[in-house]
Amino acid sequence: DHEASYYENAIRKILPDVKVTKGKALPEEGIPDLVHCASLWNFLGIADRLNKKTKVIANVFHGYRQGDDPALMRGIEKLISYQSRINVVLTACSKMVKRLGDWGFSDMQIYLMYLGVDRSLMYPQSADERRSFREKLGIPANVACIGSFQKDGNGWDEGNEPKLIKGPDLFVESMERIAREIPVNVLLTGPSRGYVKNELQKRGIPFLHVYPEKYEDLVNYYNVLDLYLMCSREEGGPKSVAESFACGIPIVSTKAGLAEDLVIHGKTGMLVDVENVDQIVEGALAVLKNKSLREVIVQNALKSAEQVEMRGLAEKLVSEKYKPMLGL
Repeated sequence: DHEASYYENAIRKILPDVKVTKGKALPEEGIPDLVHCASLWNFLGIADRLNKKTKVIANVFHGYRQGDDPALMRGIEKLISYQSRINVVLTACSKMVKRLGDWGFSDMQIYLMYLGVDRSLMYPQSADERRSFREKLGIPANVACIGSFQKDGNGWDEGNEPKLIKGPDLFVESMERIAREIPVNVLLTGPSRGYVKNELQKRGIPFLHVYPEKYEDLVNYYNVLDLYLMCSREEGGPKSVAESFACGIPIVSTKAGLAEDLVIHGKTGMLVDVENVDQIVEGALAVLKNKSLREVIVQNALKSAEQVEMRGLAEKLVSEKYKPMLGL
């Protein structure tokens, strides 16, 4: 719903005469001229019931034909079987653009749109605001606060079983090694973080897990961080790359998903090889110990956040795809 509101506003601005209906299913009456499916699973859930006259945009942010998630692999195979029925496959990183091409989708079908950020909701707060909220959370001023805000456990309960594609094991190992060098406190948000919490507790690494009720509250948690750490093996996004940029929080990330497109090593963040804990730790310590490097990264990242402003990305999509697909 949060993402859809930007598309809806862009349509109303650029195509004011077009009627917009939001929902998880096809309307019971009438044949839509265009359907934009928010995910692979959303598309597969309605694919068999789509009218041949309806134009289709399907968001597919990540996936593979060989990997450790049988359900995802089956979903991708089914997507490929519907290839001729899809007008546009929207994806969020260059690696997925290449995969979609390898799977037979044409250049005309593939549309790259980064996962954007609303900079009126994600922005750098003042030093006083940061200090005040950090005190409220009980995070000492003299420790490095390192954040991880992504779901990385299987299922939607406690998440005690790790979702290894998200790299929770790499995160924990990296944190253990960073903690040997400097005092740290880990800040977690999001669901299904049980594995990480259990492993941090075993290692005696202080952490706090919170789950903000509203997306708008997340800006407060970003702004208490000294570093955001992403250790994924595979990603389509995540949004945390753009969100970190917009809040002026340095990010150290593996070469996965959106990070590989946006993070320029040593300029807008630190980009490291997948599964390379040595590089993750080295990059994190470099940012945390080198004030001048940190300042360079923060300023460059804030500027780069302008390129992934969600309103602009949504309006570009509506102008370049919605409008011609509707014959307007």
